[in-house]
Amino acid sequence: MGDSNKPKVLLEIGRRPMIEYTIDKLNSLRVSEIILVVGHGAEDVKTCIGPLCRYAYQENPEGTGDAVKVGLQEVSSNSDTVMVLYGDDSAFYKVETLKKFMASHIESGDVVSIITADKPQTDRVGRIIRDENGQFKLTLEVWEYKKSGLKTDEVNCGVYLFDKKWLKNHIDQLDNNNDKKEYRITELLNLAHAEGTKIGLFKLEDPGEWVGVNTPEELERANKLMQI
Repeated sequence: MGDSNKPKVLLEIGRRPMIEYTIDKLNSLRVSEIILVVGHGAEDVKTCIGPLCRYAYQENPEGTGDAVKVGLQEVSSNSDTVMVLYGDDSAFYKVETLKKFMASHIESGDVVSIITADKPQTDRVGRIIRDENGQFKLTLEVWEYKKSGLKTDEVNCGVYLFDKKWLKNHIDQLDNNNDKKEYRITELLNLAHAEGTKIGLFKLEDPGEWVGVNTPEELERANKLMQI
């Protein structure tokens, strides 16, 4: 996609590396620290972004769960809540939306919270399954959902809030016993549910705030949206 040698987060939307939008929003939220997990092209990212954040290096790309584990090692000891965002789909979130998400997490006393959105069944993205009471029951990857026979429009947008102590106590429980041999952050949700930990579900009022960039076509669409 685009320059194949360039890290995805440095691909430009509106003539700016997409990761800069995310960092700007986090700064507007006045979070205590921003830690960017880097791997391929780490030096390019550091050169581009500079001192706008701190860096954690993921030596081998073993999945989102492993990236969280690497980043968690750099989180300050006095932090009690950790927000996790993906660098390739968070450029369009409104600061106010993220503020509401954080407020919902705190007011509900949730240990784990995630942002969700309604997306058409034709979108090939992981899904969230709720129980009969509207609470979190299960998160499924695309291929798992396809085989499950379940039907839902709700998807996991990949923005999480964790109680740091809970996260540190559970991150090592992730395994890579799956088809891609990756440690997945989504499995933390299933772990939390299995032990009876309440999971907050914060659904976007505007699903258009979640814009993933995984193909040249999606990058072109993101650039058009940024011009609107």
